[in-house]
Parts: sequence; structure tokens; C-alpha cells
Amino acid sequence: MSPLEDQAGIVSSGLRIAVVVVIVFMAPTVGEYERLPEIWAAIDDVEPLRATPLVVAVLMNRTVTNADSTPMFREPITEEGHTVLSTTIPRREPIAQAFGSPVTELGKSADAADEIEKLGAGR
Repeated sequence: MSPLEDQAGIVSSGLRIAVVVVIVFMAPTVGEYERLPEIWAAIDDVEPLRATPLVVAVLMNRTVTNADSTPMFREPITEEGHTVLSTTIPRREPIAQAFGSPVTELGKSADAADEIEKLGAGR
């Protein structure tokens, strides 16, 4: 069971009150791409219940520099009419190995935060 199914009420409530939703595309892979329709459906379900349209963007995470996978998945998502942030979060070994320890260098995560802030600035 997916978190959307297991926690449907919580997800729906969050989508109803959120200003901006960032879908963290955990890695540019087929498995992650195939999970997106379920997310789009959850968003579509709450849209009629909202006073204003929800601002939604996809953040590509755990990308590999110059790999074909990032544009390979960015293209169909944008062609489907969805926003994909221009900032991508590369796979970083310090984060992968940081289990239980703080990560203080934010790198591209800071850039993504700035881009997300701009999405919700007009609200």
C-alpha cells in the first residue's frame, strides 16, 4: 500500500490547505515515474475543494550529472503539462552516508528552496 492510499485523509487535507506542493521525484527512474499518476490523481481530487488552484512542481532528486536519465524523465513530465523545477538535486555521497548525522552543506538544495519560494511568492 502506498502512502497516498495508507494516509489518504492526511494527504487530502494537506493538499487542500497547501499553497505550493513539491513532488520530490526521488530519482529519475521508471519506477518513480510510474508513481506520478497516483500523485496527479490525488491533486486532481482536491482541486475542486480549493479556493485557489494549487501550485505544484516536481523536484528531481538524486540525479547524476550529465546522465541521460534527467532530461529523459523531465521531458515527458513537462509535456504532460506539469512544472519541473530547473534546479536538480544531485546524488551526494555525504548525504547518502549521513545516517543519523547532520548535513550542513546544502548545495543545490538551497537553490531548490529559492526556486520553490518564488513559486509561492504571489500567494
